[in-house]
Amino acid sequence: MTEAAAIALDPRSPRARLINFFDNGEFVTITPEDDRGVLAAVGRANGTNVVAFITDPTVQGGAMGSEGCRAIVTAYDRAFADSAPIIGIWHSGGARLREGVASLDGVGRVFAAMTRASGKVPQISVVLGPAAGGAAYGPALTDIVILAPAGRIFVT
Repeated sequence: MTEAAAIALDPRSPRARLINFFDNGEFVTITPEDDRGVLAAVGRANGTNVVAFITDPTVQGGAMGSEGCRAIVTAYDRAFADSAPIIGIWHSGGARLREGVASLDGVGRVFAAMTRASGKVPQISVVLGPAAGGAAYGPALTDIVILAPAGRIFVT
Protein backbone atom coordinates (compact mmCIF):
# COMPACT_ATOMS: atom_id res chain seq x y z
CA MET A 1 0.00 0.00 0.00
CA THR A 2 1.37 3.43 -0.91
CA GLU A 3 1.69 6.20 1.66
CA ALA A 4 -1.07 8.18 -0.09
CA ALA A 5 -3.34 5.13 -0.02
CA ALA A 6 -2.69 4.67 3.72
CA ILE A 7 -3.74 8.25 4.42
CA ALA A 8 -6.78 8.01 2.15
CA LEU A 9 -7.85 4.75 3.80
CA ASP A 10 -8.04 6.22 7.31
CA PRO A 11 -6.37 9.50 8.27
CA ARG A 12 -6.47 8.37 11.93
CA SER A 13 -4.12 5.45 11.25
CA PRO A 14 -0.72 5.66 12.95
CA ARG A 15 1.11 5.57 9.61
CA ALA A 16 -0.98 8.43 8.21
CA ARG A 17 -0.47 10.52 11.32
CA LEU A 18 3.28 9.83 11.43
CA ILE A 19 3.62 10.76 7.75
CA ASN A 20 2.08 14.11 8.62
CA PHE A 21 4.21 14.51 11.76
CA PHE A 22 7.74 13.69 10.59
CA ASP A 23 9.72 15.91 8.22
CA ASN A 24 9.02 14.91 4.60
CA GLY A 25 6.92 12.02 5.95
CA GLU A 26 10.13 10.04 6.52
CA PHE A 27 10.51 7.78 9.53
CA VAL A 28 11.63 4.30 10.56
CA THR A 29 9.35 2.17 12.71
CA ILE A 30 10.98 0.57 15.74
CA THR A 31 8.02 -1.64 16.64
CA PRO A 32 5.89 -3.88 14.42
CA GLU A 33 2.85 -2.50 12.64
CA ASP A 34 0.22 -4.93 13.86
CA ASP A 35 -2.83 -5.10 16.10
CA ARG A 36 -1.03 -4.10 19.31
CA GLY A 37 -2.61 -0.65 19.02
CA VAL A 38 0.61 1.35 19.35
CA LEU A 39 3.33 2.15 16.82
CA ALA A 40 6.73 3.67 17.62
CA ALA A 41 9.10 5.31 15.17
CA VAL A 42 12.18 7.52 14.85
CA GLY A 43 12.67 10.40 12.48
CA ARG A 44 13.14 14.13 12.29
CA ALA A 45 10.58 16.74 13.33
CA ASN A 46 11.41 20.32 12.42
CA GLY A 47 14.99 19.17 11.81
CA THR A 48 15.42 17.51 15.22
CA ASN A 49 15.90 13.78 15.74
CA VAL A 50 12.95 12.54 17.80
CA VAL A 51 11.29 9.33 18.91
CA ALA A 52 7.52 9.13 18.66
CA PHE A 53 4.85 6.66 19.67
CA ILE A 54 1.24 6.80 18.64
CA THR A 55 -1.84 4.96 19.83
CA ASP A 56 -4.08 3.54 17.12
CA PRO A 57 -7.75 4.49 17.49
CA THR A 58 -8.61 2.16 14.60
CA VAL A 59 -7.70 -0.90 16.72
CA GLN A 60 -9.96 -1.46 19.74
CA GLY A 61 -10.43 2.28 20.16
CA GLY A 62 -6.72 2.77 20.74
CA ALA A 63 -6.86 0.76 23.97
CA MET A 64 -3.40 -0.19 25.21
CA GLY A 65 -2.70 -3.84 25.89
CA SER A 66 0.48 -5.36 27.26
CA GLU A 67 2.12 -5.45 23.80
CA GLY A 68 1.11 -1.88 23.01
CA CYS A 69 2.53 -0.75 26.32
CA ARG A 70 5.73 -2.62 25.51
CA ALA A 71 5.95 -0.56 22.30
CA ILE A 72 5.74 2.66 24.33
CA VAL A 73 8.47 1.44 26.70
CA THR A 74 10.59 0.54 23.64
CA ALA A 75 10.14 4.12 22.42
CA TYR A 76 11.28 5.45 25.80
CA ASP A 77 14.31 3.13 25.79
CA ARG A 78 15.24 4.47 22.35
CA ALA A 79 14.79 8.08 23.47
CA PHE A 80 17.16 7.43 26.39
CA ALA A 81 19.72 5.73 24.12
CA ASP A 82 19.58 8.55 21.55
CA SER A 83 19.19 11.39 24.09
CA ALA A 84 16.26 12.43 21.92
CA PRO A 85 12.96 14.08 22.77
CA ILE A 86 9.98 11.74 22.84
CA ILE A 87 6.59 12.65 21.45
CA GLY A 88 3.49 10.70 22.48
CA ILE A 89 0.51 11.02 20.15
CA TRP A 90 -2.56 9.95 22.09
CA HIS A 91 -6.03 8.88 20.90
CA SER A 92 -6.88 6.01 23.21
CA GLY A 93 -9.61 4.46 25.29
CA GLY A 94 -7.04 3.62 27.98
CA ALA A 95 -6.04 0.11 29.05
CA ARG A 96 -7.38 -3.01 27.30
CA LEU A 97 -9.36 -4.19 30.26
CA ARG A 98 -10.22 -7.52 28.65
CA GLU A 99 -6.51 -8.39 29.01
CA GLY A 100 -6.92 -7.97 32.75
CA VAL A 101 -3.89 -7.55 34.96
CA ALA A 102 -1.44 -7.93 32.03
CA SER A 103 -2.74 -4.70 30.51
CA LEU A 104 -2.68 -2.86 33.82
CA ASP A 105 0.88 -4.07 34.45
CA GLY A 106 1.85 -2.76 31.01
CA VAL A 107 0.37 0.66 31.75
CA GLY A 108 2.32 0.70 35.02
CA ARG A 109 5.53 -0.02 33.09
CA VAL A 110 4.74 2.89 30.77
CA PHE A 111 4.32 5.21 33.77
CA ALA A 112 7.61 3.95 35.23
CA ALA A 113 9.42 4.71 31.96
CA MET A 114 7.86 8.17 31.86
CA THR A 115 8.91 9.01 35.41
CA ARG A 116 12.46 7.73 34.73
CA ALA A 117 12.60 10.09 31.73
CA SER A 118 11.52 13.11 33.77
CA GLY A 119 14.30 15.72 33.68
CA LYS A 120 16.41 13.57 31.35
CA VAL A 121 14.68 13.68 27.95
CA PRO A 122 12.03 16.17 26.86
CA GLN A 123 8.56 14.60 26.80
CA ILE A 124 5.71 16.05 24.75
CA SER A 125 2.18 14.71 24.49
CA VAL A 126 -0.18 15.53 21.64
CA VAL A 127 -3.78 14.50 22.36
CA LEU A 128 -5.72 14.17 19.10
CA GLY A 129 -8.87 12.47 20.39
CA PRO A 130 -10.17 10.95 23.60
CA ALA A 131 -7.49 9.92 26.10
CA ALA A 132 -9.22 7.96 28.83
CA GLY A 133 -8.03 6.17 31.95
CA GLY A 134 -4.39 5.17 31.61
CA ALA A 135 -4.11 7.26 28.46
CA ALA A 136 -5.10 10.32 30.53
CA TYR A 137 -2.38 9.82 33.13
CA GLY A 138 0.31 9.41 30.45
CA PRO A 139 0.08 12.96 29.10
CA ALA A 140 -0.11 14.30 32.66
CA LEU A 141 3.38 12.86 33.30
CA THR A 142 4.97 14.68 30.35
CA ASP A 143 6.55 18.14 30.16
CA ILE A 144 4.19 19.63 27.59
CA VAL A 145 0.65 18.64 26.60
CA ILE A 146 -0.84 19.87 23.33
CA LEU A 147 -4.59 19.33 23.08
CA ALA A 148 -6.12 19.28 19.58
CA PRO A 149 -9.68 20.62 19.17
CA ALA A 150 -11.01 17.03 19.25
CA GLY A 151 -8.74 16.04 22.15
CA ARG A 152 -10.32 15.09 25.47
CA ILE A 153 -8.51 13.90 28.59
CA PHE A 154 -10.55 12.19 31.27
CA VAL A 155 -10.28 9.57 33.97
CA THR A 156 -12.73 6.68 33.88
